[in-house]
Amino acid sequence: MKTGKQDAIKGFLLAVYECYLTQIENAKNSDFVPQRLSKLTGVNTTVNSLKFLV
Repeated sequence: MKTGKQDAIKGFLLAVYECYLTQIENAKNSDFVPQRLSKLTGVNTTVNSLKFLV
């Protein structure tokens, strides 16, 4: 059960990460928010994958 909750939190943090990059003008992966969220989730996000959707 603990893993399910951790996965849900990780998914939420990754959604916040993607929202930040797509909604904040001139946002970069190197900004504090994406860097911190990457560290918290353990996901290395070096490519700004959703910028093309804006």
